[in-house]
Amino acid sequence: MNTAGGFSLSLPPGWTTGRSAGSALIRSRDRALAVAVSADRSSDGKADPPAMYLESTVRHLSGYRDLRAGRARPMPGLRYPAARVTATGTFTRTRVRQAITLYALHRPGIVTYTLAVFRSAAIPAARYQPYLEVILRSFRGRPAGA
Repeated sequence: MNTAGGFSLSLPPGWTTGRSAGSALIRSRDRALAVAVSADRSSDGKADPPAMYLESTVRHLSGYRDLRAGRARPMPGLRYPAARVTATGTFTRTRVRQAITLYALHRPGIVTYTLAVFRSAAIPAARYQPYLEVILRSFRGRPAGA
C-alpha cells in the first residue's frame, strides 16, 4: 500500500517496491522490468478520460531518442475506466532501446493513476504479461494520505 499516493496493489512473488512522495517503483525479480506508479490529482488527472490522458502523457516522456508511440486503447474489464498505450525509444542515458507501456486508471473527478512499464525491447512482452495482469487487476485506489 502507498498511503501518500493513495493506492494499493499486489506484487508478484520476488518483486520489490520502493516508495517516494506518493509514487512507487516496482522491479521484477530479474530486475529487467520496472513499473513506475503515480497518482495525478491535477485538473487533467481528475477530468481527462484515460485514453486522452495517455495521448498527452506519452508525448511528454523525456530522456528518449526516436520515441514512437501507438494510439491509446481502452482496456475493459478493470475496476476503473482504463486505457493503455505502447511506445518504443532509446533511453538516452543508457542507450538501451526500451519498450514502454503506459496504463491509465481513472477515477473520474478524483485521480488518474499511471503505471509506466519499462523493459528492454529485446525481451518479449509475453514474459511479464501474467505478472502485469496481477498488478492491474489488484490495483485499488485509496484516499491519499489516509
